[in-house]
Amino acid sequence: MFFVIIQYKLGGIMERDNMGFILLDSFKVINKQFIYNGNKYYFKIPHDFKNIYNELIAYEIALELNIDCVNYDIASYYGDIGNISRDFINNRKIYPLSLININRDDFSINKIKEVLEDNYNNIIVNKLVNELYNILLLDILIDNRDRHSDNLFFNIEDITFYPVNDNSEMFSNIIDDTYGMGINSGTEVLEDIINNLPDEYLEILRDKIDIIKNIDIILDRVEDKIHSKMQVFVRENIKNKFINHYYRLNKLIERRKVL
Repeated sequence: MFFVIIQYKLGGIMERDNMGFILLDSFKVINKQFIYNGNKYYFKIPHDFKNIYNELIAYEIALELNIDCVNYDIASYYGDIGNISRDFINNRKIYPLSLININRDDFSINKIKEVLEDNYNNIIVNKLVNELYNILLLDILIDNRDRHSDNLFFNIEDITFYPVNDNSEMFSNIIDDTYGMGINSGTEVLEDIINNLPDEYLEILRDKIDIIKNIDIILDRVEDKIHSKMQVFVRENIKNKFINHYYRLNKLIERRKVL
């Protein structure tokens, strides 16, 4: 195994192994956070090795949607592999929605909107609802059904739901077609969400769907970022999931247009 030294976007120079994983073994650890060049980093281990690139893929797709998303990378710590991200909370008043009267059982855009209307004027509410729909579009494109009140955060200081984080479970719920955050409820299937999307967001989705059809472009950017190639079977598995999702999603969009 050989090692490379690269300039890391999230702050400072970090060492990677030949598979592109940032080596955390020499980092100082304080309260379960990794410290490097005075910056704090989170490290989390995915449920499945094949999901190790999901956060990086979601970040690149979020860029295409102009969505502020937490910038993740791949890393290893004494043999454990996972994802690393710079501390996006950084002592700011950022809380999961579960702590501000939004429960996980009724997690929908309309329910969140009701809570927002009790606290903010129409201009701010409309801005925040627009953010929620953009996040929903991201979840649709990456087939992330795991958005819920414990992983969608609200920045009380800046009044925003950005940056988006925790996208590692995309394509994970193969049997259950229910999305964690719907429009009218937290138990909507993809077809219902597509049928209930306001026209302006349906047009955005129709305009952006080719991102996942051309997923090789995104995967190439991920490989450039980590200065290494994914294992062939891992990349092919990811690509096949996105291509299948593209055809399914496109069919649902066209079906709504007919209706």
